[in-house]
Amino acid sequence: MELVRGESGMGKTALLRAVTEALDPTWTVAWTSGNRAETQLPYGVFNQFTAQLPPHMRSDKVPPGLTERVDPLYVGSTIVAALGVVTTPLCFVLDDAQWIDDTSALALGFVMRRFQRHPILVLAASTEATGDFVEEVGRLARDPGRGDTIVLTGLGPADVSALVRARTAVEPPPGLVRDLVDVTRGNPLHLTTVLDAYGVTGDLAGEGLARLANAAAADLSRLVAIDLTVLDVLEECPPQARGIIEALAVLDAPTPPADVRRMAQIAGLPDGVDAALATPVVRRQDDPAPRLTLAHRQIADAVLSGLGEERRVALHAAAAQVTGGTRSYRHRLAALTGPDEDLARELEERAAEAAALGEAEIAVRYGHNAAQASAPGVDRDHRLIRAGAYALHARRPELLAPLQGELEAMPPGRARSWLLGHGVGSAGDFARGMELLAAAADGELEPPQSWRDRAYSAMTAGWYASATVELTSLGLAIEHLGVALGHLEASDDVADRDAVDEARVALVTLRALDTWLTGDPIAARAMLDAELDDPSAAGRHHAVAFSARGGIARWQGDLEMALDDLVRGRDLAEGDAERLSEYDLVQLALTQFALGQWNECAITANALVTSTLDGAGRRGSPAGAYAVSALVPAARGNVQVARMHLAHARSALRDVTLSRPLMTEAIRLADLTLARAHGDAARVLDIGDLALEPATYVSALVQEGRLDEATAALDVLEHAPRESRPSRRSMAPEAWCRLHADLAAARGDAAAAARWDAEGLALPTSNPYERGLLEESAGRRARADEASRLLSSARRRFDVLGAVHEARRAEEALGSVLEEARSASGSRTTIATLTQREHEVAHLAARGYTNREAAAALFVSEKAVEYHMSNILAKLALTSRRQLRGLLTASTPPAGIAVGGSPREQD
Repeated sequence: MELVRGESGMGKTALLRAVTEALDPTWTVAWTSGNRAETQLPYGVFNQFTAQLPPHMRSDKVPPGLTERVDPLYVGSTIVAALGVVTTPLCFVLDDAQWIDDTSALALGFVMRRFQRHPILVLAASTEATGDFVEEVGRLARDPGRGDTIVLTGLGPADVSALVRARTAVEPPPGLVRDLVDVTRGNPLHLTTVLDAYGVTGDLAGEGLARLANAAAADLSRLVAIDLTVLDVLEECPPQARGIIEALAVLDAPTPPADVRRMAQIAGLPDGVDAALATPVVRRQDDPAPRLTLAHRQIADAVLSGLGEERRVALHAAAAQVTGGTRSYRHRLAALTGPDEDLARELEERAAEAAALGEAEIAVRYGHNAAQASAPGVDRDHRLIRAGAYALHARRPELLAPLQGELEAMPPGRARSWLLGHGVGSAGDFARGMELLAAAADGELEPPQSWRDRAYSAMTAGWYASATVELTSLGLAIEHLGVALGHLEASDDVADRDAVDEARVALVTLRALDTWLTGDPIAARAMLDAELDDPSAAGRHHAVAFSARGGIARWQGDLEMALDDLVRGRDLAEGDAERLSEYDLVQLALTQFALGQWNECAITANALVTSTLDGAGRRGSPAGAYAVSALVPAARGNVQVARMHLAHARSALRDVTLSRPLMTEAIRLADLTLARAHGDAARVLDIGDLALEPATYVSALVQEGRLDEATAALDVLEHAPRESRPSRRSMAPEAWCRLHADLAAARGDAAAAARWDAEGLALPTSNPYERGLLEESAGRRARADEASRLLSSARRRFDVLGAVHEARRAEEALGSVLEEARSASGSRTTIATLTQREHEVAHLAARGYTNREAAAALFVSEKAVEYHMSNILAKLALTSRRQLRGLLTASTPPAGIAVGGSPREQD
């Protein structure tokens, strides 16, 4: 994602055009533009976007020409689902993002937070004007590994001189260059406006340059200074028109003429709508209904800069009465000249309603506005804290960003540290965030007295414990979670005992993980078994315990049990992303992939990327999310997507501490999968080892001819203790048989290979990918009919999985088998054309007889044998008598021809 920012005329659109034109023809480019006159048009930008998508990228659930009656988040989710199966690259361009309509902003914001898991490039351009959507795009672009922000600044003297020289073939005077830079501030559009106005173009460019050199600086400024132009218009237009222009500048959105007239009346202004429309700065928009607006955002800025404070307040107060919802509240706040407790209470109620409906962004905004309308002091601080609490209760710490300045100005306290810690941490300052959370959790500020203080302390300790799992150590997390549990158990005011149970289960889980990581997986499993074998262990707070036990089982190679526990943990946590960490879902994705459940793995990986990168995502690094997102594309041969995810994973790995081994394992496995899919056994051995992916590793040893090492590796796996890693349990039974068969075949023991093939093929299918590999391997060794059946089955399995390289390999092997069968059938037909004598000569030659030996056996001359041999080779389309051996040894010899080798072999 790239966000290009700069004032109008800096060349943002030209830069976007240059990028899209340089893309490979395989890219789909969807170009959209915001329009100030269409900010109230429902789904204006979104409809532009979907209209340019090819059919396979569209969703049947989203018809063209959407209206505001459709929920934007539903719209966004359907597009995410449609793009989830897309592998061809897409470039989404949003020019003039500051003018996007509200419904498109919500829908596309939802989609863009999830674009990271798709081969999609997002290019957005915006002026320096702020707005919720542009700020969100900027935040996404600042995410490590996701994108960047490019700020376009003005041209310098050297650039301006080069531009003039390109137009005139004359070196401009240094003084003129300085004047042009000063007047235009290096803005390319303004510079072009000045050059065109003085005729510095075409055949007469030299004369135009001379006029330009003699022009007064004030004349140049007037050409590019929109403020002066607007002020000139305001001076020349009648007073009633001026009032309407000022009203439109305050409204800052297309507004029905009737509402503009009513606002003017409230503000004591004459009805000057018609007079304002006669000026060049006001426009009428008639689609879908008549609305008035200023022609350009810069016109509004120029008008507002000339308004006095009293006039501005009066216009905002009037605007509040003709608008509704958020716009009305915004105008009421702008019209305040002091605290307004009535407005503060009203906004506070709206915030509480929004929070009850799960609309965290609205709740935080209204709560923040309530604090702004309050008088400085306790009430204002409490409202600010409540607004921040809405963000954290919704697990949306990034929503604290607008509150940060006011939180910093608050007196020290536990709640202030709690909110600031999460706010600065979500913005990337982990060190200070952890410092603030530690202060709140440790009680360094003051001991908790009231229930509110105990609640803040418990929540802070719990959040801090969760954060330290990733950022520092389990020991510190256990300590702080113990603090949280102690606060909760000591309080008589705790109405919901689930809070105590949740803290207790989390503490058991962390202690079990600590025990496992210190080298005692059996004791760790026992601790979790004691908690989870209780039939009542079915609450959402048990999700993390099931996931932890599943992770230990995966490490021990007990993949089926691991899958059961990890899926149960995920299902118990459904709808509450924070209950499971990135670590837990990475374990689930790795287990699904190891069992050949590629589609399920892709779904888990997509959900993990979405929740990790979304504004409501998990804490911690997205390294694991990116790594497991590379697995299925790597296995399916989608190299571009896999490498993109791997690059992001490696970039994010620097932020990982405790879970680094698991995240590193996921990255290595994706690398190894890429090498395996391309049949690069040497690369597999460079990347992997017996613990990472034992079946793939041993198979690569066999392919590289390192047979003794392969035998030793299988012996290690077979005799490894049950609870250790690696062991035979960590691979599918089909893989175990296949590897022994391949090793036996490589040593020339066809009988042993056949026995292992038969044993493996008799097993029930536990892993579709490994079953396909077994069928392919056995099919290459089988007789024609059996080979055809096995290779056809392998190809079908690989097709279903999407394993394109393996499917192609099986298809080529099957083609060879079928071709050999056709050739053999054709040869048998051709043999029937031989004469009796030619048949006799051919069989003797196939057994190694020379011409002389064949002549003696048939009691004919050597010349006669030579003659017959030339006819035989011609009829059978052969070039050498050696080819007769493979063709005739299986057929019945003519009567009178003894079975056996040549006379030399018989001797």
